[in-house]
Amino acid sequence: MKVAVLFRLYVGAQLLAFAVAGGSPFGAAQARAAGVMPDFGTIDTDSDKRLDRRELGVAASLDFERLDVEHHGYLTRAEFAKTRSAKLLLPFPGRVGTTAAFTAADTNRDGTVDKREYTRAVVRAYLGCDRERAGTIGIDDLRHCRM
Repeated sequence: MKVAVLFRLYVGAQLLAFAVAGGSPFGAAQARAAGVMPDFGTIDTDSDKRLDRRELGVAASLDFERLDVEHHGYLTRAEFAKTRSAKLLLPFPGRVGTTAAFTAADTNRDGTVDKREYTRAVVRAYLGCDRERAGTIGIDDLRHCRM
């Protein structure tokens, strides 16, 4: 019973942090700390308050390097599962660290996720939130998106 209560509190805190993100710098920082919001300040290199395919790709590539602790050029299922707890520029969207997410990212079906596959999966998921189909996303797009 205690685990269920702690889980509800954790999820509630994440949802609250996400809901207030963008309302103030404090809210955005809390959402980033909770792992539900990308670090726009670091990723948005042209300072237009939007993330394009290139910016998302660079951030996802840097995150891949952080996750690939053995530096062999691919993520195993165990390394991929760490996307849940790692501090990433772009938190892996959707059901992170799950078998379904791993299988979806492993497009060549070799049992690993290489940098290209990881980057494509992350960029595709984030650009799926682009409500105006402009090829970029902003914080407002993410607030209305279900990944």
